[in-house]
Amino acid sequence: MNEEPLQIASSAPAVTVSGASAGTFTATPTGLSLNGSTGEITLDGSTANTYTVTNTIAASGSCPQTSATATVTINALPTVNGGADDVVCEGTQVTLTATGADTYSWTGGISQGTPFTPTVGTNTYTVTGTDANNCENTDDVVITVDEE
Repeated sequence: MNEEPLQIASSAPAVTVSGASAGTFTATPTGLSLNGSTGEITLDGSTANTYTVTNTIAASGSCPQTSATATVTINALPTVNGGADDVVCEGTQVTLTATGADTYSWTGGISQGTPFTPTVGTNTYTVTGTDANNCENTDDVVITVDEE
C-alpha cells in the first residue's frame, strides 16, 4: 500500500486505496466509512480527519500473516457563503463578496468584491470557493432587479 499520505476532498463519492486486493481493511480512529473487504472509502459517510488504514492478510500455509498501512486524510469542505439574496432597483450597482474559503470564482463574469450592474429580472450567481487544501464548495446568491 502507498506509504505517502492520501488527501481526499470530501466531495468525491468513493475512493479505493489501490495496491492491495486481499485480506481485511480496518481504520483508526473511528469515523471512516470503509468497506472491510475491498478497502473502498465512502466519503459521504466519513468524517473529516486523518486515518490509518491497515490491510491485514491472514497467514496461509507456510506464509505468515502480513499487514500494510496507509495514512488517509479527508479534508472538510470549506463553508462558502456568497452573501444574502437581495432585491434592488434597475441601474443599482451590486457588490458580491463571498467568505469561507481562500479564493473565489463567480459565474456570470462577476469578480469577487467588484461592483457590477445586474440586468432586470431574477439573476442567480454561483460562487465556487477553494480552500488551501484545494477543496471546493459552492453557494448561490439571487439578485432580483425591479424595473424603475
